Order: sequence, then C-alpha cells, then structure tokens
Amino acid sequence: MTLTTNIVFNAYALVIVIILLFQLKRQHDHKAAQFRLFFSMGVVLIALLTADVFSRLDGTAQSWYPLANRISNWFVFLTNPVMPSLWLLFIHDQITGNPLTLRKNLFKLSSLHLIYILIIIIGQQSDAFFSIDADNIYHRGPMYWVPLVWTVTLILASEFIILLLRRKIESKHHIAMMLFPVFPMIGIALQVGIYGLSMMLPATVISLLVMYMNMQNRHMSIDYLTGVNNRRKLDEVLQERIKSCQDGSNCFGAIMIDLNDFKMINDSLGHDTGDDALETTAKLLRSCVRADDMIARYGGDEFVIIIKTRDIDKLRNTAGRIQSRIRHFNNHSNKPYRLSFGMGIALYDRSLHKTPDDLMRQLDVLMYEHKRRIKSTRKEA
Repeated sequence: MTLTTNIVFNAYALVIVIILLFQLKRQHDHKAAQFRLFFSMGVVLIALLTADVFSRLDGTAQSWYPLANRISNWFVFLTNPVMPSLWLLFIHDQITGNPLTLRKNLFKLSSLHLIYILIIIIGQQSDAFFSIDADNIYHRGPMYWVPLVWTVTLILASEFIILLLRRKIESKHHIAMMLFPVFPMIGIALQVGIYGLSMMLPATVISLLVMYMNMQNRHMSIDYLTGVNNRRKLDEVLQERIKSCQDGSNCFGAIMIDLNDFKMINDSLGHDTGDDALETTAKLLRSCVRADDMIARYGGDEFVIIIKTRDIDKLRNTAGRIQSRIRHFNNHSNKPYRLSFGMGIALYDRSLHKTPDDLMRQLDVLMYEHKRRIKSTRKEA
C-alpha cells in the first residue's frame, strides 16, 4: 500500500469517526459509562489512524521524516491494545451496568497495559519488535508477534465473554456485539499476511459504526431516567408477542407495577428524590428478572414486565421475588423513602385480549385491586 493510498483510507476513516463522535456527543448522556467508553474508543482510534499515516513514511530519509516514522511506530505499538481493552470494558458495562466492578476491571486492564508497555520498552532496546534502517525503511522485528498476540488475545477474550454471558444480552444486541471484533480480526489477518498493507484500523472503524448504529437503536427504545425500555418499545414488543401467540407459540404473561405513595415522595422529599425512587425501582426490578424478560416504564410511576411463559405460577414467583427484594431494600437501605408496589398479574389470553390495550386494561384493574387490598390491610393494622 502506497503512502497516498494509506492517507486516503485513513482520511475517510477519520471523517467517519469524527462524525460519529460529534453525533454521539449531541444525543447521549455524557455521564453514562457507555458514552465515555465509546467516546474514548473513538478518540484512541483517531490518534491511531493519524499515527498510522506517519508510521508509513518509508523510504524518505530527509528532514523530519525518519523521526516521525520512528515516533509514530512507537506510538502504534504502545497503544494497539488500548482499543480491545476499552471494548472489554464496554461489553462489561452493557451486560452488567455495575460501576464498581467496571472500575475494578479498568484497574486490572490498566495494570496489564503497564506490563505490556514495559515489555515493549525493554524489548525495543534491541529492535525486537521493529527497526528502521538508514534509508528510513520499516522492518518487522523477530518479536513482532508478541504485540499481535496480546491484541488478538484481548479481542478473543471479548468474544468469549459475549458467548459466555449471551443469555444476559438481548438477541439483536448480542449479534452486534459479536460482530464488533470480526472486522478488526479480518484487518489483522490481511495486515499480517500482506506485508505493507494497513487494514486493521480502517476495519475497526466499520466495527465502531456498527456499534454506534446499535446504540442509536437502543437509545430510541430506552427511558432516559430509569434505563429500562420506554412505552414505545413496550408497544412494539406486545404487538410482536401477540402476533407470535396467534401462531400458537411463544405465549407470554405480564406484570404491571405501580409505585405506591410516589406523589407523597415527590411532594415531601422533592423531585430529585422522586427520580431516585424511580431509578431504584428499575434497578430492583432488573435484579428479579431474566435477560430475555422485558421491563418497560409504562408511564409516570408505572412499570410493566413481559415474561415468556404459559404458567401463571411463574409470574407469581417473579412477583414474589420482587416483594422479597423490596423488603430487603426497605430493611437495609439508607434512602429517605421506603418502597411498596401494587401489582397486577395476568397471562395473555387470545380470547380476552385482542389488542395490547385489552391486556393493559386488565392488568390495570388487577393492579388497583391489589393496591386497595394493601390500603385496607394498613387501615386494619
């Protein structure tokens, strides 16, 4: 690959990444770990694409070219594993959403990268990884494969984690996450097999684009405050499930949940505390369901859980887990409020529920019956 071809390839790739980051910054929550990790991947990729151009200045032994060639190759070798490391952290955030373990994994990967940097610095004292001769020509060193294997191992580790925890990922997001490492791996194979060809970084831009499209799709379906699905997504899923049930398969049940005394929390403790109560509710609900169950914020302080089952006892067991988690929260939390829920539980019945609204109306009636029973029990106590 000539220098001109490399500049053209990388220039197109740079424009795509810059546009993605600009769009991302306009549309997403800047405090979210997902945003920070994706943005960091984009920034690192911009730096690597720029350095890659200057590391291809072979054959020009004049002026500053040899120095730029050497510095750029150093930079590329030292930072190559950063992208797959950030991708591993991104996967972790997408699957678990736990900031504490995210920080622990960041520390572990940072420690590994420091070891990697030491290996490169020590080995390169004897040109183990690359050398640049008097004519400013780049040559692979005898230990060139070490950084390569390090980077590929991190990429394969990400694929293994996605496969291992695939039950915790929605199927359509699972496919996008599995595809992310594929393009860089193809680029690496071409780059190793065809000396002088630079394809890994442009291929990584394709992966970033695929992941950005997936994030946009999720962003449109997510409730901004709680992080669960929004009403629009709930309507889509209900339509799909009802259609599947007409074919005699994949029937489902639903639980409608209403946060009791939410207005009192808002009025007495303030709207920020009310928002915190909704976020806490969403987290509690997520801890009680499987990855293929669907949680959505129906509106205000109401949530709906959709569960693939034909067994009413399975719905009741899920409701029991939710009540157990609430009791644990109320007994151990330092929050200034206590949580309690009214719940309506029903299986989808083709003879009763011709539309999603029919099911929602029945759930609403059952939920308010449960709320009345709770109030009646409180009065008797």
